[in-house]
Amino acid sequence: MRSTFSGLSIAISGLYVNKKALDTTSHNIANVNNPSYVRQQVIQSTSGYFNLPGGFQIGSGVTIQQIRQIRDEFLDLKYRLESGRHGYWAARNMVFEQVQGILNELSNSGLQKVMDQFWNGWEELSKNPDNLTVRGLLKERAIAFIETVNHLGQQIDNLQINLNKEIQIKVKEINDIAKRIAKLNENILVYEVKGYKGNDYRDDRNALLDRLSELVNIEYKEEANGVVNVSIGGKMLVNGKFYTEMETRQNGSAFVDIFWKDISEKVNIEDGELLGLIHSRGDVQKTILAEGNGTVNKEVDVVIAVDITSSNMNDINNMINKYKDDLKNRGLEPRFKLVTFGDGSVKDITKGFVEADKFTASLSQAAEVGNEDLSSLISEIESMNDFRANAHKKLIIITDENIGGNSNVISDNEITNYVDRLNRLDIFATVISDSTYQYTGDIGEDGWDGITDGTSDKFFSIKDITRDDFAEKLSQETTNTASKFMGSVKNFLEIIPSIKKKLNAFVNTIARNVNYIHKKGKTLLGTSGENFFVAINPDRPIEVGNITLNSNLDTLNNIAVSQSGDRGDGRIAEKIAQLRNEYLFADMNSDDYYRDIISSIGVAANEAAVMEQSQKILVSQIDDKRKSISAVSLDEEMTDMLKYQHSYVASSRVVNAIDEMIDNIINRMGVVGR
Repeated sequence: MRSTFSGLSIAISGLYVNKKALDTTSHNIANVNNPSYVRQQVIQSTSGYFNLPGGFQIGSGVTIQQIRQIRDEFLDLKYRLESGRHGYWAARNMVFEQVQGILNELSNSGLQKVMDQFWNGWEELSKNPDNLTVRGLLKERAIAFIETVNHLGQQIDNLQINLNKEIQIKVKEINDIAKRIAKLNENILVYEVKGYKGNDYRDDRNALLDRLSELVNIEYKEEANGVVNVSIGGKMLVNGKFYTEMETRQNGSAFVDIFWKDISEKVNIEDGELLGLIHSRGDVQKTILAEGNGTVNKEVDVVIAVDITSSNMNDINNMINKYKDDLKNRGLEPRFKLVTFGDGSVKDITKGFVEADKFTASLSQAAEVGNEDLSSLISEIESMNDFRANAHKKLIIITDENIGGNSNVISDNEITNYVDRLNRLDIFATVISDSTYQYTGDIGEDGWDGITDGTSDKFFSIKDITRDDFAEKLSQETTNTASKFMGSVKNFLEIIPSIKKKLNAFVNTIARNVNYIHKKGKTLLGTSGENFFVAINPDRPIEVGNITLNSNLDTLNNIAVSQSGDRGDGRIAEKIAQLRNEYLFADMNSDDYYRDIISSIGVAANEAAVMEQSQKILVSQIDDKRKSISAVSLDEEMTDMLKYQHSYVASSRVVNAIDEMIDNIINRMGVVGR
């Protein structure tokens, strides 16, 4: 028979369990304003049963199975995944906001306003070419342009440097978080080995995992012993109570890459604020070093393809040599390759690309006759492996035949195929011919202008090659497509280098074209003009942050605006003023190009802002779901408090009842007459 005291033991178990439940409720209420706290709950279960004679069982009370945290691990995983995407777009949006502040185009001091005044200065000077006051005004406006673009360059450079510092700060924060997670792992392991539950340690650790997921892409797993192992890109960051540090190292420049400290291996960063900062600053090896961090690339590789069936070889030969000399004088770094085609094959006369100073066109041996073969020519271009990696690629086709030859008709599909093949190579194709279309019956042939239009280039008539200014026009057209290529940015993934590239191309193109015309002019003293703009550092091209006025122009008489030498002749100034409306960037003038820079930055910035806001909303929604499960609700806790309080009081009354029963047994049983 069970002891009479067993009922007292059952009631006391109720007192103990409800007291712990009240303590847990009190702990929840105390942490109601703790953002990283996850509410806890006492999980109760029945104690073991006692067997009674006759096959009966009787309970032995209640026990605490565990004090658990109420959280949804799937929501934690989803929150941390989306939090990384939010961190990435938040970093990019922050950078775009700073860039837009630097460009300052909504004010009267933006570059567009300064450029308007600069062009107007040349126009005014063309009307009063010998007026020193007007010359002085032009000089001041040129200086304003120089100071504006150099200031832009300095601010963008500073932003890039600050982003580099921010990357270093984020790496230190990641290391600190890794160290703290490892320490919490150790505390949890030690604490739970003793049979306790380290829920408050887990809260701290989960808050650190939340923050870490904003900074960088992480994978994590909680082991059976309670520790969490964290990895980045397949490499362990935290392994139990141990952690691996990351470090930043200069990698061939003043800018840093991120490596694992214990090995010379780059960290695979795939998401988070850190990736957003790296993309905004620019990749060290691929972009900052290999592509010059957005600096101007003046390399131009020109393939001149001459159809050997053409009848005016001497004129073509003379024009090519004039073109070569003129292009060389435009501040570019051209190389040339001369090939012939037209007999079903392609012959490389120069045997590879030749520097401008060593190139001389010679077509005296081109006496074969045959049908022009464009497909073979393009195949030859595709097989050329001596193009410079980042050079502007130019193909100039010279022929006096229709595109399909005199007897062949070419289809729309063939034209599309040729254009696609050239565009895949980033080749701009200029055509010089006397025929654009040929019609045979009902079948029409797409003309040479199908090739030029498809590659954003230009068509010239071969009848004009004997004109004195033809080579100059061809050179100008090559310069224009080169300028567009200089500033070509497919997207703004790497924000700072992309913006530098477009602004540098803009400034360099303006300077080169102004210099080219200004050198053709005469000063008030009758001497030849010089470069109007020069580089501050002559080892680098003229670009944002590296442009100044030629010091010889401090003497206003040296501004060369006369074409004839007459003091009243302002034709050179007029030509420079007209540059504003010229298509200096293939299919855009300078105003259009600068507006395109601003608008394309605006589009990319808007994308970053929209994506950040979208991710912010998504993260907030997931967090709200987490909080609906894990956060402390005062209403629920008050309800639980009353429930546990009443249970505790009820258990205490059971204790009192049993106490009275025992008192009656001990003190009254066997006493007679009372």
